[in-house]
Amino acid sequence: TRAMPRSVSLHLALVFALMAGPASAQSGRPGAAEAARTVGILCAECHVHGERGAPRTGHAQDWAARLGRGREALVARAIAGFGAMPPRGGAADLDDLAVARAVVLMANQSGARFAWPAPR
Repeated sequence: TRAMPRSVSLHLALVFALMAGPASAQSGRPGAAEAARTVGILCAECHVHGERGAPRTGHAQDWAARLGRGREALVARAIAGFGAMPPRGGAADLDDLAVARAVVLMANQSGARFAWPAPR
């Protein structure tokens, strides 16, 4: 497959962020709007179309094996980086809670029923 132009990818990321925000099952929870922005700006570039092997958000079959590992394992991989995904999705300034919320938002939109991460 041919890679999409970055401008199109970023446009789709913005659309995803807007769609994921208020319509999300997580809306109204602390940090939900920030998580939707993180997903839309940072994560969607790969997770909208499955670039570089990323599971596509909203496609339960892409996430099934990953969801079976549990929330903490998914969050740990996102923080440390895994496969083609760099640590923290390439945003070194994201704290663990922001990463966890972005992961849970995408996972829950893809069939999981993970608890919303709260500050420790």
